[in-house]
Amino acid sequence: MNKFEKKVTESQILEQPLAINHELEIVAKGAGIAFSGKVIGTGVKFITQVFIARLLGSKLLGIYSLGIVIHEVAALFSRIGLLHGALRYVSIHHGMEDSRRLKGVLVYAICLPWLGGLIIGTGLFLTSGYVAREVFGKPELALVLRVFSIALPFWASIIVTARSTTGFQTTKYLVYIKEYFQPLMNLLLVVVLCSIGLGLFGATLAWTLSVILGLAIAIYFVGKIFPPFLQKDVKPVFEGKKLIKYSLPLVFGELLVFILFRVDTLMLGYFRSASEVGVYHALSQTSLIVIIFYISFVNIFAPFIADLFNKGEKEKMSQLFKDVARWNFSLTMPLFLIIIIGGQDILHLFGPDFKIGWIPLIILSAGQLVSAGTGGVSLMLVMSGHQYLKVFGDFALVVTNVSLNIFLIPKWGILGAAAATAISIAGVSLLMVILVYRTLNIHPYSWSYLKAIGAGAVAAIIGFIILQSLPSIHPIPSLMFKAATMILAYIALLCLMHFEESDKFILRKIRERLIRL
Repeated sequence: MNKFEKKVTESQILEQPLAINHELEIVAKGAGIAFSGKVIGTGVKFITQVFIARLLGSKLLGIYSLGIVIHEVAALFSRIGLLHGALRYVSIHHGMEDSRRLKGVLVYAICLPWLGGLIIGTGLFLTSGYVAREVFGKPELALVLRVFSIALPFWASIIVTARSTTGFQTTKYLVYIKEYFQPLMNLLLVVVLCSIGLGLFGATLAWTLSVILGLAIAIYFVGKIFPPFLQKDVKPVFEGKKLIKYSLPLVFGELLVFILFRVDTLMLGYFRSASEVGVYHALSQTSLIVIIFYISFVNIFAPFIADLFNKGEKEKMSQLFKDVARWNFSLTMPLFLIIIIGGQDILHLFGPDFKIGWIPLIILSAGQLVSAGTGGVSLMLVMSGHQYLKVFGDFALVVTNVSLNIFLIPKWGILGAAAATAISIAGVSLLMVILVYRTLNIHPYSWSYLKAIGAGAVAAIIGFIILQSLPSIHPIPSLMFKAATMILAYIALLCLMHFEESDKFILRKIRERLIRL
């Protein structure tokens, strides 16, 4: 009998909403920490990109962004699928209180990506000239790739190490590493190095120095959250074969996901000018504002799925999935509305040349909204041991994405890239919903989604009325006024509607915390 075919009594079903209160409280608390970190981290990264754009212009920003994308491709192969593999086994061994095996997984999480990054980074350094001139036709890219190749081992290791800490059912260390320390150090170094005249080289050097320091901080936090990691008397148990066997198939899956989200930039760099790449980089970074809540919930949600599946608690897993998906969609909707109404004001911060990206920005953000509404559905497959199904789904959508980019970018440039990517992001998320339903017989949707859609539609109408009546003022106060009005309208409308029991539970916890402050 399958572990999920156990009989559930009527009383257990009736008690189900209360049974997941503990998980809901931890998810909400973790998501709150992750959200505050994501707001700060996204804000810092956004300011960094604005600074580079203002100082270097759209052309050099395009060269920088191409280098970042190639750097990310190399990091993907360097970590050999351990981003999800290490997280899964840290979650399992932590739940079973197996310190020796847990220590072995953490050692692998730090060392294997670093060694992979060293090997691949060496190859990238040696071939940087050829890639820059012969593949992309942009000689300035060679120096950028050489500097980023030095950062590669450290960045690959940071990604896996930081993500592994969420296996302890907390997101704060991931936030400290990836949203506070490394972005802030990068911004500080960019300001210093670019201000003294180092230009594009200074921007890439800043990134490299920040990730080297970031890895040191990541290792420190691993020792803090799991003291046996630094204790010599706790001998690690290495199960490398099992870990790598699980993780390696995910390299292909991660590559497919990367293609879904980054092939647009690479193809723009191949077919179009560096300036267009720079504009697209600005709007793609801006679209990430929409998924701040999504990423915050997913990071703490994933280890619970691995643990609940391992224990065979399907009902709790299903209810948690629905709640997290609903929160994702409801909280993402007002951010999407801000993009619609205030997107031009946001892009103006990069410079006057960037405002042409407003419509592509809306299209790209719409794809992100659909994805957020599925509640991290791909992790349901990965954390439940069905990673091959995820790879299959990713592959099907990648074929579509690459085909759309090849067809649309030469004709419509930035607009074509945004349309191809948005269709692919939404498509892969919906396909994963189907695969999860067929495999686990659960799905994320409920009638409560209509509340967010209705409130969002009314708030959007209010925003358009304001947009038509507002006099011409500076982009920043204009954006703040539009955003505040729409968010208040959206919240007011949701408050007039009936909340779910789990929502009331979380709101009570928030109120209790505020009273204690």
